[in-house]
Amino acid sequence: MIRTLVLIVRRPDISRKEFRDHYEDVHAPLAIPSMQGLKHYLRNHVAEALNGVEPGFDVLTEFGYGCAEDVKHIVDLLELPEGAHIRRDELTFMDTQRNTFFAIGDPVVVAGGEEVPEGAVKVAALVKTAAEGAFAPLLAAGPLRAVTHAVLGGPHGEPPWDEVAFFWYTPGALEDEHLRGWAPDATRAVLLRVDPCRTPL
Repeated sequence: MIRTLVLIVRRPDISRKEFRDHYEDVHAPLAIPSMQGLKHYLRNHVAEALNGVEPGFDVLTEFGYGCAEDVKHIVDLLELPEGAHIRRDELTFMDTQRNTFFAIGDPVVVAGGEEVPEGAVKVAALVKTAAEGAFAPLLAAGPLRAVTHAVLGGPHGEPPWDEVAFFWYTPGALEDEHLRGWAPDATRAVLLRVDPCRTPL
């Protein structure tokens, strides 16, 4: 599977709730019928900056495609008249000039099993030029599951992050000092509680 991660920024004149509601109720249903070959589509809406660092985006959207031709089809679609309805709708709730996308590697499981228990809280961690073991404190907080993705590159120069990881915890674990105080030896790092929304394909 070919995986990309898109960091999407809301328009400054709308609230995060308005952004989320439009994405889930209008944009996703509008776009999905045109997304040939899409195998995975998950929006991780930013709910809280856990380490006090604001991320500069409002959702991390995960896309998974069957093959390179499927990626090309969607990229081309967004440039053609057939994709005009998607582009028009993006402008109603996104600050499209600030969106960023890049390819990521397959998930590498570093803790826990394949299944995520009911009620688990999802946390996203992104680091730029991290030292070895940057995620060790987050693992010390006892995640139910943890996966990392290497950032493989993007179409517009150097990607803003080098590694992205997702962790699932029990709700009470979010008060753990390892999480709230996470400040790895990195140029930049952000830790977010996210609310995932998956669309069946």
